[in-house]
Amino acid sequence: DARIHAMLTYRTPASFTERFGRTVNKEKNIFNVESWLIHHGDKLKNRFLLQAYKTMNHLLASIDITRKNKTLEKVVENIQSNIHLIAVDSDLFFTVQEDRKTHERLKKINKNIFYHEIQSIHGHDAFLIENDAVSRILSNIFKSQSIDLKAYQSSSQ
Repeated sequence: DARIHAMLTYRTPASFTERFGRTVNKEKNIFNVESWLIHHGDKLKNRFLLQAYKTMNHLLASIDITRKNKTLEKVVENIQSNIHLIAVDSDLFFTVQEDRKTHERLKKINKNIFYHEIQSIHGHDAFLIENDAVSRILSNIFKSQSIDLKAYQSSSQ
């Protein structure tokens, strides 16, 4: 039940409509979207022990990079590598408004922070569905981050 509920917030109504419309699974006499949600709930239930899933969620919820009373700005100002924020315009968990605020807040103290946005009807799961958009973003990041291996090898010898 929890997975079904979560899936309803990972995706948008437009995403479900595009994929399933109002089609019916005649064998089960339910809508295909309901069948799909039940299927994913069962997959999760069979993949994890309930206690392991609860523990994993607790650990993820308790991660805080600002521990030891450091502000986010203090943490980020010491990061020398590039930071890339990737948002999805229809994400209901990590909204573009919050991601943009974070970007604006942090670029004042670190010039190596970049913002990318994916347009998608698929909500939070767009990272898993919009392969072309994600690939374009990551390709550009990795191209700009590529190192000259010959120079690296000669300097490390």
